[in-house]
Amino acid sequence: QFTQPLVRGVATDNARRQLRVANAGAEQQRAATLAQAQAVVANVSNAYWDLVAAWRNVAIQEEGLRNAQAQASSSQRLAQQGAAAPVDAVESYTQIDVFQDNVLQALVNVQRLQIALKTLLVSDPNDAVWKANLVPTSNVGGVPPEPKLEDVIASAFAHRPEVAQLRAQRRVNDANLSFANDQVKPQVDLNLGYATNGLAGSTTNPANNPFFGAIEDVASPPGSITFPPAPAYLNGGLGTSYQNLFDNRFPTYSAGVTVRVPIGNRTATAELATARERTKQLQLQEIALAQRIRGEAVLALQSLRETQYRLVAAQNARSAAERVLQAEQRRFAAGTSTTFLVLQRQLDLANERGRELQAQTDLNKAVVELDRVRGNLLEGAGFDVDRVGATALGASSSTTSGLPVPPARR
Repeated sequence: QFTQPLVRGVATDNARRQLRVANAGAEQQRAATLAQAQAVVANVSNAYWDLVAAWRNVAIQEEGLRNAQAQASSSQRLAQQGAAAPVDAVESYTQIDVFQDNVLQALVNVQRLQIALKTLLVSDPNDAVWKANLVPTSNVGGVPPEPKLEDVIASAFAHRPEVAQLRAQRRVNDANLSFANDQVKPQVDLNLGYATNGLAGSTTNPANNPFFGAIEDVASPPGSITFPPAPAYLNGGLGTSYQNLFDNRFPTYSAGVTVRVPIGNRTATAELATARERTKQLQLQEIALAQRIRGEAVLALQSLRETQYRLVAAQNARSAAERVLQAEQRRFAAGTSTTFLVLQRQLDLANERGRELQAQTDLNKAVVELDRVRGNLLEGAGFDVDRVGATALGASSSTTSGLPVPPARR
């Protein structure tokens, strides 16, 4: 038996719709997983650069502490020689206390950021990483090239998982819309049938049939009715029956058309209207996503450009502060400056180094955001997007090992 739909069910049916929906749903789930993984990688990257900045801030505060200690020793020696007032030494020791407090706060901040990064990296509470001292080794120098806005937008539409999610939703809705359009049509089916029979048996004398005798008496003179002999291929038992079956000696064919026209068909009409409204919603979502991607691309490039300018300005200010401190120290050694001015220059230098560090950290985070907007954050971090769940921890853990720090805390 064979039934071929001619109107409803030709292009699609419920089984094909479910298969298309399942395939699109799998793609949608994969895109959602990649979007979540990208968000996690962005958070880890930002936490990592915060930790880099925290360790560098420790070095800045320790450098300030050493300068303050050297100045205190010099002021103490001059005070003992009578070449400087004792209050100059007191000012120097006060500066030492300030920098010691700054170093302590910087170390506390390092510990806090290490815990935050470990929380993002480690899933096992008994992992040895919890007892490790995470010291980054990444090079934070250099200014990355600025890409074109059109290239950023094109890369986003090609690689962003949000775009893949929306496309998968469109595929689901297209399958539902196609099926709903089909269900409002009348059903016209072509029905074809074919059967073969296996006939066989033993020949009997018709005269032995009592009904035949009655027919012969009524219809004609005795002996006037004769029967032709049965074909040889009908004589036999079960084997002959199967042989006639396979030889297709007694085929039967059938053909017909079934027509069903639903009256009203409100359920299918309502499902079609729902699918069409969903199509409009997805079109609006596509427009909103395109606008969001363009806005994020513009903001990411502006942030990259701004942090580059801030970094260059901070570097120039830090370099100028270093020269001013060196000049002030030379004047102090020549007796034409005061301890207060030297200490002030030391504070200015520490502040300028801190601003440069903050600008560099903001630039690193701006690069992370730009990679996220472009959709290549996972690939740039060395992730295999086809095996995110299997390799994420190993790829992330490899980014935390030994940067030069003071030997006392290595």
